[in-house]
Parts: sequence; structure tokens; C-alpha cells
Amino acid sequence: MYKRPIGFDVWWVDKDGNIQALTKNIDLYVYLCKEERYPKELNNIKIIPHAPKHLPPQRSIIMKWIRNSISFNELKCELGERYKSIYSMKEIIGTANERNRHIRIDISDEKEYKEILNSGKITIYGQLYDIDEYLPAPKLLICTKCNLPVTELRKRTDLLPANTQIYIPFECRPSGENNKVIENKTTFMQHQQYQQNPHQFNIMKEDYNTWPILQHNVSNQSASTSTNNTNIYDAIQTLKDELEKIKTNYAEEQRRNQQKYSEILILINQSYTIMKQQIDTQVQMITAMNNIIGTTMFTTCSKVEKIIKTTQNQLALINNEKETYLSHQALLQQLVDKQKVTLDYVMNALTQHQPQNEY
Repeated sequence: MYKRPIGFDVWWVDKDGNIQALTKNIDLYVYLCKEERYPKELNNIKIIPHAPKHLPPQRSIIMKWIRNSISFNELKCELGERYKSIYSMKEIIGTANERNRHIRIDISDEKEYKEILNSGKITIYGQLYDIDEYLPAPKLLICTKCNLPVTELRKRTDLLPANTQIYIPFECRPSGENNKVIENKTTFMQHQQYQQNPHQFNIMKEDYNTWPILQHNVSNQSASTSTNNTNIYDAIQTLKDELEKIKTNYAEEQRRNQQKYSEILILINQSYTIMKQQIDTQVQMITAMNNIIGTTMFTTCSKVEKIIKTTQNQLALINNEKETYLSHQALLQQLVDKQKVTLDYVMNALTQHQPQNEY
């Protein structure tokens, strides 16, 4: 929440009737980047804000060397669940290759921005990726009509630093000139001579007239050392906290996997018990069928000579055995159908509880 009075360094109304404003206050800029913070109307005038695509570099970071196997949408979902103040994400043009690329991330919350930047690392799918401050490349604007900057740089090439070359566009070259770059040749030659024979440029420690002797400020050095120690301790503590968080997440994931494994073992044991019961039922059915067949067909065949005399008795006995057999078979069929339904339910439950690869 921005609680200071709203004020801009410069503001104006452009030719389309839109209000343009400039400010050096980063908090104010970030606060006004959200459209819901503008009123719908002001003095019966409708206000339509146009939010910028990116935040200032003071709220931007770079994720380096992100593998191409991780899609942009997967990365956006993973970071969006972890960091709630992400304003925008974009792949940096010119950084992509066959294996990885860089991602620019804008963070609206200053506290969260500093925490991410101080940690120096972000974990994505079990892999650590480097985090660095976003520093935009400097831009040099040259007028192609008057060519005044190019002309001045040609006159004062000694102002250019070493190893700096400025390409001259074809439109800015005088006719007949083949020189395509502007560079400080004097500094370049000195740099080459230093690389060839660096001992000639070394300053002897015994020559006290070369540089004036400066008085050391012990208190400033102590304060600087203390500040550096504090920064190092804070960085170590941040890394330690992140490591503890990773360990905690790993232990929790292991606990969930162990719980799923135990549930699967229970389902397997239940399935085995049901299958064993079904096999026992089938054995009983086969035994009963053998007994019925043995008491009817084979006994009757062994006593052929008595069939004529006992035909009526045997027929009655066969009818009774038949009724008993059909009744018993119907009961067994009902039992088998129930066991089949139960087995199907258990197998479906087992399929639904199979552990999925979460990495």
C-alpha cells in the first residue's frame, strides 16, 4: 500500500488526450501499475489506465540457464504458486539456445524481491537455478539526420574507453570513407603494449613520489569489515533457511509416498483374500458336481441288471438329485457373481490409488 501523497516530477497531456507522467519514485510507479487502483471516473470523466508491460529494473530479476525441457507455462504456474507478487514474466530475446534460455521476472513486492535476490537461487522441479539482478543494456541514440554525435566522437576519440568500438551506419559515413568503426586507437595501443610487456607499466612500491601517501581511516575500515561480515552472515543464514525448507519438503514428500505405498499393500492383500475365497468356492463346486455325477451316472451304469426292476425308483431318485443339483448350482452362481462384483470394485480402487510420478 502506497501511503504518500501522489505527485509526479513531470506530467502532460498528449495529442490523444491521454495523461503522461514521469516519476523517480519506484514505489509510486509500482503502485500505479495495477488497474484496480484507479478510479473508474473522476469529475464525470472516465479513466482508462494503460498498465506497462514491465516494472522498472529495480524490481526485475533474471533466472539464468532455464532448460528448454521446462515450458514457459509450467514455469509460470510453478513460480505463481510460490510467489504471489509476480507482475510479469518474459523470455529474454537473444538468450535462447539449443539447451536453455534466460527469463526476466518482475516482482511488485519489494520485500519479496529482496528475498529472492539475496537467496541467489530458485528451486524448480528439484533443480537449482541462478538468480541475478536485471541490468538493462545501455542504449546510445544517434540522430541519422544531423550526424552530430558521430562527428563529435570522430574528433574526440580519446574520450572513448579501451576496447570500445562504435559501428558507423552506412548513412552516417562520408562518401568515399571505408572506416566503419570509431575507436580510441591510443588507448588500444597502450593496452596492447601492456599485454606484451606488463613489467614496464608496474609501479614500484619504493617510489613514494609516484602516488601521494593517503592516510588510512581505521574506523571506516572496521565499519566496512563489519558490514561485509554481516552481509556474509545474512547470505549464509538465507542459504541455511532455504536448505532447511528443501529438507522439510523432501521429508513431507517421502511421508506421503510411504503412506500411499502402505495403502497399496493393504489393497493387494484384500485382493488376494478375495481371489483365494473364489478359488475355494470353485473347488467346492467341482467336488459337488463329481459327487452328483458319481452317485447318478456311474452307479446306475454298474447296476444295469437292476435297471428294469428299479426304473421307477431310479427315475424318482434322478429327479430329486436333479432338483438338488440345479438348486445348488443356482446358489453357487449367485455367490460367484457377488465375488466377481467385489473383485472388480477392489481392482478399480487399486488402479485409482496407484502413486503418480510427482517429479
